[in-house]
Amino acid sequence: MWASQSFDPAHADPTSWQAELGTAAHLGIEHTLRAWQAAGGMSSDSALIVRHWMAAQWSWLEAWETYRLGERDGAPADPITGARWIADIGDRWVRWALGHLHPDVGAWEIEERYTKELYDGPECKITLTGVVDLVTEVEAIDWKTGKVDPMWQVDRYDHQTTVYQHLTGRPTSLVHIPRVWDDEPVSVRAPQRDERHLAALVDELKDVARAADAGVWQRRPTGWWCSARWCGLHARGECHGAHIQIHGRG
Repeated sequence: MWASQSFDPAHADPTSWQAELGTAAHLGIEHTLRAWQAAGGMSSDSALIVRHWMAAQWSWLEAWETYRLGERDGAPADPITGARWIADIGDRWVRWALGHLHPDVGAWEIEERYTKELYDGPECKITLTGVVDLVTEVEAIDWKTGKVDPMWQVDRYDHQTTVYQHLTGRPTSLVHIPRVWDDEPVSVRAPQRDERHLAALVDELKDVARAADAGVWQRRPTGWWCSARWCGLHARGECHGAHIQIHGRG
């Protein structure tokens, strides 16, 4: 059985119980994918699936005890409610995954870390680093357990799909898994990305770099560009925005 994920309060976002729920669900997905890969194929074996999603539920319960999530506005009234949500997410995800994931499990890259240069110009160099939930033969996938944004909003504003497509060389799908059991199905957002989206991303990151160099960092440190998961300075509390792998030329 996979060990439950440990939580470090020093790096926790004290306002985001939803993030802890999402982290637990991602744990269940990751461990199930790795088990399927080790077995050489996808399987509806309930014993295998339940074992790994129970580990995900325990990780949620551990987070509840650590952060007292029940005292936060909007959090579920008790930890068992969250554990049931995890089970609902797992059930819906498994039923979707069995029919839609590319079946060549040997080629899967699960929770894979990528680093790739995006821009190298006279004013700065931009290097993107990211951990992609799943890369198959045909696409990159990011699992979402929060609210579902309308497609027009993803088309217009989402940078994550641009970043992941650049990192992996594959189109990216955002797979939204509803959190509370009802008749709402798993939905997929797969916007088309091209060189125009990369150019827009470069322009935004140049603005970020100028703000950081000027010492007037105003963007919240929980944005996509700033995460303890892939930035050691952020994880050690030495930055929170001043270092985003954009290096000034002087």
